[in-house]
Amino acid sequence: MSIVITTPTGKIGSKLASILLDSGRDVVLVARKPEKLAHLEAQKARVFSGSHADPSLMIEATKGARALFVLAPPDPKSPDIRAHYRKFASAAAEAIAQNRIEHVVHLSSMGADLDRGTGPVLGLHDNEQILTAAAENIVHLRAAYFMENTLMQIENIKSDAALFTPMSGELRVPMIATRDIADRAADFLETLDWKGHNIVELHGPHGVSYDDVARALSETLGRHIEHITISYEQAEHALRQVGLSPHMAHCMSELSEALETKRASFGKPAAIDSVTPTSYPVFAKEVFKPIFESNAKR
Repeated sequence: MSIVITTPTGKIGSKLASILLDSGRDVVLVARKPEKLAHLEAQKARVFSGSHADPSLMIEATKGARALFVLAPPDPKSPDIRAHYRKFASAAAEAIAQNRIEHVVHLSSMGADLDRGTGPVLGLHDNEQILTAAAENIVHLRAAYFMENTLMQIENIKSDAALFTPMSGELRVPMIATRDIADRAADFLETLDWKGHNIVELHGPHGVSYDDVARALSETLGRHIEHITISYEQAEHALRQVGLSPHMAHCMSELSEALETKRASFGKPAAIDSVTPTSYPVFAKEVFKPIFESNAKR
């Protein structure tokens, strides 16, 4: 019986697929751009071409599936991120019901317990409810702020040797490397020995502030970098300038405020299996630096 993975061309889905294929699992991938999956097809993955927001495609792709990994991809140009996210959860829910899929792993987010004031995370709040209603056994992985989000600062570092965010520099928030999310998702999909409706919080070994990010990148890149706090209005303007819709720019600003005020947070002491290994200094050396240097060469 197969394990079906959505968004296999992204950082999390791609690594998750590789882990499962390396361990001999029967893996099915659903992708809008199957031409990007030749390396996984070479490992015997089966590919269905199309969007996993399409219920008929999801029903076909999950026939005979024992497990399903659901990740709703963001859309920076969306005029309604909650409606955008719900399309993917609703299609998955139809497939779960039609094909009686036994186990579901869903990538959610810290703050998904809240029903207002968290910007794009509200879409994941909705998706948790949709998928929980459909699945007998489900794990919602509530992941922390992605370390990869700091990659959006590369152009600012190149031009101004600075990071610009609306968050205070000393505010430490839970962060996580996406590769660690893939590892934990694989743990659940390889064992399939869990039951019921479960919420698992995931974050790195320490809280990280943007002052911490600036220090780590200064050391790693060999140049002085500072963090500069800007207003929420300035942040929204900057996001619109790089292509986000006004709605999404406002959502991202709202999420920053939710993190700043700690409205979006983890609500209990970290369990041992919630803490992932990659620290931000390690991420800076192993992930940020190679991407930054490749970008600089271009």
